Amino acid sequence: MFKDNTIDKLIGKKIVKANEEEKAKHVSSGKLSASMLGQPIQWQVLKIIGIPPVEIDEYVLRKFKRGNDVEDWIAGEMPGLVERQKLVEYKNCVGYIDALVDTAQYELKCGIIPHEVKSVSNAK
Repeated sequence: MFKDNTIDKLIGKKIVKANEEEKAKHVSSGKLSASMLGQPIQWQVLKIIGIPPVEIDEYVLRKFKRGNDVEDWIAGEMPGLVERQKLVEYKNCVGYIDALVDTAQYELKCGIIPHEVKSVSNAK
């Protein structure tokens, strides 16, 4: 038996390159994001004063990719999907709603409501 890591290495390079390209195109709003609100206050202050975050390693990028794939799959299964990745702002904080869903076909009918899709790993 031989262990060949060619595909693993190619995927690693591809995901790191895609992240670098995405970072290069990103223009910061200078505002806190909704996801930052759950972080320690020190991290929030560092972001506001412009201190760059720690680089995300390949392992974490792979986990994010898996989470995005799960989100795409779940959103595709949601009845009444109205919109995906809707930009929202509240009190100078920005974020994206994973999905807006019309609950007319659901057991609990609440009109059009936001949905957040979360995936966890075995380590959770």
